[in-house]
Amino acid sequence: MTDIARGICFLASDEAGFITGQALVVDGGITFTNI
Repeated sequence: MTDIARGICFLASDEAGFITGQALVVDGGITFTNI
């Protein structure tokens, strides 16, 4: 499963029920390495 598909599945799940108005960054960890 690709990273994008996993993000979509998470946002469609009950676990993401309280997430509103957020941008989910799916970039393969590039953002994390720039910290």
